[in-house]
Amino acid sequence: LLACPAPNYFRDTLTLRCVTECSPYEFAEVIGQICVPSCSANSKYGYAGKCYSVCPAPLNADPTTSLCLQTCPFGLYAQNGVCVSNCTTGFADPFLKACVPACSPDYFAYLPTKQCRQNCQPQFKYFPDQTCVPSCPISGNLSTNL
Repeated sequence: LLACPAPNYFRDTLTLRCVTECSPYEFAEVIGQICVPSCSANSKYGYAGKCYSVCPAPLNADPTTSLCLQTCPFGLYAQNGVCVSNCTTGFADPFLKACVPACSPDYFAYLPTKQCRQNCQPQFKYFPDQTCVPSCPISGNLSTNL
């Protein structure tokens, strides 16, 4: 058996049959229409028994596990459908586990690392835009102890 009819059948390499679903320990590789133990480089992210080159929305691709996840693991943040350790745009928000243009309420934007923090110590908290600043601005509301 060389090929199975696309797009709904996959070649099971153990039974040499065409199946609509691979075994629970395999993934259906769309490119090649075959059941595989892990996804390939062409479509490397696994979810619900299938391999994807890009995870279906609203899932995020985790490069460490090669799986599509609803929430990125600790220390990673969702950005454009991929889990990243550092946000290229916006701020890394640990509450939302995502790269965001503005931090969640009660979090402060720490500009040097582009992270959202609950505490700015030893930095100052600058309230108009919820930003940690290293020195007092010329004007604005400033608090060192809140």
